[in-house]
Parts: sequence; structure tokens; C-alpha cells
Amino acid sequence: MDMEILAVDDELLFCELLSAALREIGYTNAKYTTSAKQALEFLSVPGNNFDCFLVDIQMAPMNGIELVRRIRAIERFRYTPIIMITANAEKASIDNAFLAGANDYITKPLKPVELQARLSMAQSLAEARRQTQLLNQSVVDADAGQSVSFAFDKPYLIDEPDCLTSVMAIENYLLKLGNIRLKSSAAVGFRVANARALLDELGGLDFSDIMADTATVISSALGRTPHLLAYTGSGLFVAVTNAKTADEWENVRWEIADMISQLDPVYEGAGLRLPDVVMGKPATVRLLSLEKPTKMITRAIASARKANFSDSNKLEQSVHGSVRKYAGVIG
Repeated sequence: MDMEILAVDDELLFCELLSAALREIGYTNAKYTTSAKQALEFLSVPGNNFDCFLVDIQMAPMNGIELVRRIRAIERFRYTPIIMITANAEKASIDNAFLAGANDYITKPLKPVELQARLSMAQSLAEARRQTQLLNQSVVDADAGQSVSFAFDKPYLIDEPDCLTSVMAIENYLLKLGNIRLKSSAAVGFRVANARALLDELGGLDFSDIMADTATVISSALGRTPHLLAYTGSGLFVAVTNAKTADEWENVRWEIADMISQLDPVYEGAGLRLPDVVMGKPATVRLLSLEKPTKMITRAIASARKANFSDSNKLEQSVHGSVRKYAGVIG
């Protein structure tokens, strides 16, 4: 399936080369601009809609990372796939691109096979977003009394906070960096232990709101350290961030416990139960292994699935002076 593509690069020659490469692999509906300003002016026209953006990082005066931030601020492009194109493959550059809202990354000079793979990924992301929109509508319909099933075990895109992305985007990030450059990073999983009960008791709309609150709490607990966070379904989240000491991870757990407890008056007033959030053991890359870097996501989620909520009850009582449980231990 062809896509409507907007490519932004301040080198006219590269735009011509990109145009030829896209036509060669079957993408004929592409438009090109040679500055971030020109791109934003083009996007300000209501009828100009796109399925994917290809954005060069190193432009002037506005660079590609700032352009991505501004694209994400336009509501209709908030989740449109963005692929960064640059000659710079340093970790800091990749980090900044993904944190700004990019979904993938390709380096110059372009290779047709890799370009095709990246655009196929973009199509998959666009389809996942369409499925999420259908899911969200199903939730609204279900709460309006219509008979619609809510897929508890399926991932979907939560609107807030800004660090939230798809699992596929996080996997792309890890694959781009590779094991060596990820040696100072870690993945950690979180699970809402009573997620199934919350869905059954409250319905899809309230469940979605609680998952959004949980995502905000997790992101806040991870602090100002750059991180990517995704909801994977079944009340499970996974984050990729900088590696921390055992004490720092323990502080994350306590921050989650404290922030969840602060939601108690609001939830009680709304007749809602608090989410029981547990955290698994952080996972890091295995430098001497042939395992793909994405495996640390798998191991982080597996640990969160095993994390025991009840073991933290005594600790949480000592902090909050309540018999109510608020967050789990590292499993």
C-alpha cells in the first residue's frame, strides 16, 4: 500500500536522491520541502495530511528534532510515524530523536532495502494507531451500553504522558543502538496486579483512564532521566531508561507507592479502586551474548509478570499508616 509521505531535508540534491529511491521501491505519493519552516507552513493547511514523515536531523536554522516536536504538537499528526534521516548515528542523536517523538531512524547514505523496511514499519505503526482508535471507540460504545468486547491483552497507545510510545518504536530504538551502546541502559517492567479485576468491575472507559494515570505515575517516578514507556496490554508497561543503582530503583518503587497513595482521595470520591502497581527486576543487555537487544524488554516484562504484590504490604503500611496496599516490590 502506497503512503502519503512528506520528506524534509535542506539539501536539494538529497531530496532528489530520496525521491528516486522512494519511486524505486514503489512509493510515489511523496512531497518534499527543504526547510522546517516550509514544512510547518505546509502542514498548517488543513487539507495537507500525511501517513508518514521523513525528517533530516541536521538542518538550519530549525533542526529536525525541533521540527518533530512541533509536528507532534499538531493534533492530527500526534501519532503519525516519523522516520529521522541523518548521517549522525551517535547515541545522543538517536536518544534526542526518539525522545522528541520519532518512531524510527535511518542513516545516510540510504540503502533501498533498509528504507523499504523502515517504511513498512511506519505502515505497521499507522495501522496500529488505527486499531487503537477503533479500540477507544469500542470502549466508549461499551460504556454507552452497546455490546462491545474490550481486548484486555492487547496493547494500545495511551495519550499521556509524552514519553509514551509503542512497543515497536522502543524495539526500533534498541535495535538501532545495539548492545554495546546500550550498556548503560536498562529496561524495567511494571504491572497493575489488579488490572483484570479493574476492567471487569469498572468497564473499559474507567480502565483506560486508570492505565493513563498509572503511566503518568510511572513516568514521574522515573524522574527527569530520559526514558521511553509503552503499554503492552494486560496491565503491563515497559520502560527503557538509564541504568540505575539498586538504591535508585528502590526509590523509583517508593515514588510510585507515594504517588499512587496521593490518588486515593480522588479515586475514593469517584468510587474507583486504586491500581496495585508492581515493578519487576530491571533488565540490561548481555554484552557477551548474541541475544538481540530487544530481549531485555522481554526479560523485563517477564519479571514484572512474576513480581509479588503482597510482599510489600508491611512496608507500605509503615509509610502510609494504612492497611491498604499501594505498590509492589521488585520481583
